[in-house]
Amino acid sequence: MAFTIPAKMLMAHALLVEAEAARQRGDDAAPCLLWRVRAAYQRLGAMGFVARADVGLVLGGERGIPYSALLTHCRRHHYGFEVQRLEGIRSGFYPIHFV
Repeated sequence: MAFTIPAKMLMAHALLVEAEAARQRGDDAAPCLLWRVRAAYQRLGAMGFVARADVGLVLGGERGIPYSALLTHCRRHHYGFEVQRLEGIRSGFYPIHFV
């Protein structure tokens, strides 16, 4: 079965997987990929996934996103997995079924 319209969310998810893998490897391209995926999710209005990209950026050392504000935002919106990542309770890749 072929998509009849561009699969924008699917493509954003694929980019998230690529970006997270790059971040885990310490690849210099990871921040750029995470910013791209963040922008894609924002255009789609997928704010939970914007937060997920922000978490990846913060964990990768991005200083332009305040850690405490992001943690508060994730708690307020019940993004439990992101809270756990920020608090160091969880690490590693996001399981695919969470994307």
